[in-house]
Amino acid sequence: MREIAIIVLLAGLQGCAMVGSREPPPPGSYRNPVLDRDTPDPFVLRHAGVFYCYATESGPPGFQVLESPDLVHWTHRGVAFADLNSGGDHWAPEVVEHDDRFWMYYSTKNPGSRQHDLSVAMSESPVGPFRRMAILIPGAATTVRGEDQPCHGAIDSTVFEDDDGRMYLAYSQESPRAIVMRPLEPSMTALGDERIVVIRADLPEEQNVVEAPTILKRDGIYHLLYSAGPFQGRSNGHWYSVRHASAPTIRGPWTKSDEPVMETIRYRIYGPGHQCVVTLPASGDRDAEDWIVYHGWNGEGAPQYGRNPIGRSLRIDRLRWFAGRPVTEGPTLDIQQAPQIP
Repeated sequence: MREIAIIVLLAGLQGCAMVGSREPPPPGSYRNPVLDRDTPDPFVLRHAGVFYCYATESGPPGFQVLESPDLVHWTHRGVAFADLNSGGDHWAPEVVEHDDRFWMYYSTKNPGSRQHDLSVAMSESPVGPFRRMAILIPGAATTVRGEDQPCHGAIDSTVFEDDDGRMYLAYSQESPRAIVMRPLEPSMTALGDERIVVIRADLPEEQNVVEAPTILKRDGIYHLLYSAGPFQGRSNGHWYSVRHASAPTIRGPWTKSDEPVMETIRYRIYGPGHQCVVTLPASGDRDAEDWIVYHGWNGEGAPQYGRNPIGRSLRIDRLRWFAGRPVTEGPTLDIQQAPQIP
C-alpha cells in the first residue's frame, strides 16, 4: 500500500509539473502569462496593426513600452517616457491616439506636495519619446464642492470617447477614495469643470481601494470595469480583483454588480487586475472580440514585491457579454485559443 501511495503521489507531482510547464503552446493558442516578467498596470493601444503595451516602471525609472503583432508574443522596447520633473512613482500610463499624435496620461509623485499628480505627455510616435505637456490634476489637497473633506491624489487615468465624440477622463481619486470622471477638452491637455463621482469605495471587499477604471459602452449601456482591494499581500483574506458597475447614462446612476469579473485563484494566481480591454473588430465571418489585458502574481512565494520572484506578469483572456454583464473564464492558466487578429 505504501508503494502504491508513493507512485500515486509521484504521478500527481508530475501532473503538476506539466501544468506549470513553460513549453510553448501549439500554434494558434496561448498560455498565461503571455509575458513572464514584471509588467504592472498594463494598457494596450493598437496602431498600424501593431499592439503597444504601456506599463508602470519596473527597473529603470519611467514607463515601459512593449510591442506585439498578436497580443501573445511581446517584445520589450525599453522606456517610453520618464518625467524628470516628478518625484518618482511612474504609475499606470495610458496612451490614446488623437490628431495623429499620441497622448500619455499618467501619475507621478509631486516633489513638493508628495502627493500623486495626474499629467499628460505627447509624442509623435507610439514608442516615444514623450514630453510632458501639462499637469491636469494636482495631487495637493483641494476643497471640492460636495465632499466632506479635502480631496488629494489622482492615479490610474483612462480616456473614454462617447458616441457623440465627447471625451472624458476617468481616474482614481486617492482620498477620499473614488472613481471620478471629468470632460476632456479637444486640446487633450485640459479638463472641463464638471466633476462626476462614478463610484466610491463602499464595499467591505474593496478594502477602501477602487482604481484602474475602464469605461465601455455596449448596447446603449455604460460599463465600468475597475480594480479593488490591496494589490499585494493578503490583508484580511481579500486580494486585488476586477469588478463591474453599469449605468444608463454617462452621469449615472452607477450600480455595482454583486460578483467580481475576475479574482484570485489561491496558490496559483493572486491579485489579477488593473485591466484594460482591447476590442478586435469583426472580420469576414468572425464577430468582434473583446480581450481583457491584466497583470497578476503567480503562486511562487507570496504576492508581494521582495517575496515573489517575477512580480506582476502580463496576462490576457477573452471577455464576453452575458445578460448585459461582462464575463470571463479568467484568470486562466491552461492553454487557450489565441486572439483572432483581423
